[in-house]
Amino acid sequence: MMQTDARYRGLLEAAPDAMVVVNECGDIVLLNVQAEKQFGYSRDELIGQKIQEMIPEGFAERLIADGTRTPAEALAQQIGTGIELTARRKNGTKFPIEIMLSPLEGPEGILVTAAIRDITKRKQAEEALRQSEERLSLLVQGVKDYALLMLDPEGLVTTWNEGAERMKGYRAEEIVGQHFSRFYTPEDVAQGKPSQELKIAAELRAFRRRKLARAEGRFPFFLPT
Repeated sequence: MMQTDARYRGLLEAAPDAMVVVNECGDIVLLNVQAEKQFGYSRDELIGQKIQEMIPEGFAERLIADGTRTPAEALAQQIGTGIELTARRKNGTKFPIEIMLSPLEGPEGILVTAAIRDITKRKQAEEALRQSEERLSLLVQGVKDYALLMLDPEGLVTTWNEGAERMKGYRAEEIVGQHFSRFYTPEDVAQGKPSQELKIAAELRAFRRRKLARAEGRFPFFLPT
């Protein structure tokens, strides 16, 4: 039993995410029960196999030394958090993951510990939010009796409907990308009214984001009369 196995098995087994340890040749030397469940393999089927069995070719090879890079140099190119990839289960199905890599140096040489998180639900929620915002954008564009626009989180106009064109006299290409505070009086701007209303709109959107997923996006806004 390798020394690393005895030292880290307890820590890896307690982790909530799939944990896989790979040597500098790309061979899997250790994994936890979450990795077995997430990928559908038994431990014996993966130990000694290449990491390409689990994460895509093209990324896995970049962790491995070659004729021009040492193991340390290969690893240094990939260490970080939030790397999103597509993984593959034993049955061939693919699913989105977020992987965090960290180096581990021991008697056996440089190892890579990969924490792998299944982000399927997050991606589904982000897609649902994106579709919802697309529908909302179409709804805004279809309203002709009211001046409606969409703002990004900084208050810049992203959508300008026909009602806004008619009421304010600006074409969409003149306004999109401009800050919405231009529609307030100097007195209102001096009193901070645009900032206050943007903050309220952002808080409402933050509540909606917490219910769905993290995502950058837009929210609707009624122009002041």
